[in-house]
Amino acid sequence: MKPGSFFKLIVLVHIVVAAFTSSLFADTVAEWKFDQSAEISGGNLVTLDKATLGASTSSELMKRSTASPESTGLGEGWQSFLKTGFLEAHSGNERSDHGLVTKANAADGKDAQYRKYFGRSGIKPESGGTVYMVVSPRSKWSADARCGLMSTGHRIDGYVSLMVRSGGLVLEVGGKGSGNLEQAEARVEMSFDAGDWYFVAASWKGGSNPVLYVRRMLPVGPSDSPPGITGTANQVCGSFEQPRYDPIAIGAEWINTGAEKFTTNGAGARIAYARLDNQPAEVAEMEAVFTSLGAAAPAKP
Repeated sequence: MKPGSFFKLIVLVHIVVAAFTSSLFADTVAEWKFDQSAEISGGNLVTLDKATLGASTSSELMKRSTASPESTGLGEGWQSFLKTGFLEAHSGNERSDHGLVTKANAADGKDAQYRKYFGRSGIKPESGGTVYMVVSPRSKWSADARCGLMSTGHRIDGYVSLMVRSGGLVLEVGGKGSGNLEQAEARVEMSFDAGDWYFVAASWKGGSNPVLYVRRMLPVGPSDSPPGITGTANQVCGSFEQPRYDPIAIGAEWINTGAEKFTTNGAGARIAYARLDNQPAEVAEMEAVFTSLGAAAPAKP
């Protein structure tokens, strides 16, 4: 082998492995459809409809939440799994009462370890994610409501939180970056009516603006639903050592101070679908996912 050839070979192997790893992990890592045939009460497990290979397939309902098999009221214009079944997440700031969290199963013997499937732990310029949800407020979210839809991470070292607060829907990406606490936000100001269904998509990546997108879902399907609304961002996301994505909370806000870990600020909503991807998304990709939820839609993008 010529001088320098071995070094070039090693570099080439690293490039190939990196490309393979990126393509392997660029996927949906957790998905809930909540289309179970019978009610599941609080304290029990809900099996994810999809969990990336190696991750836990279990999530635990908090005490006051249930997985209901009842009708959503969404019509023939939507995929069949959206017509029945949802996570019932009440509002309230009690600890460990609301939503659900990913949970280790017996085979794991540890946390779900979803951080393995986001390329690395934390938020960096080379890593991020997107959450997609279909939600319906149980009652109209008030101006002073604080209702968590999805949350994960550590309140100082890095977190992602999608919630209703201060009269709007807000994606928060924050933590202690370059020595100071930082918080990037994307906000949508609109009226969320009780009983109506909404498609919500939120995306984050270090060094980029957080992206938030909301679209009302009419029973007739995607093509006849009103246009979506894109949120306004206040600044780019910082770089943080967390979240580690263990656990991921749906239907509540996740609080981890190090000393204490619990869900709180329940969604006050029914959630018919939740999906977490390990790559950031732009609005065009979010709209494609919205369309894919239609009854006559092509395969999921």
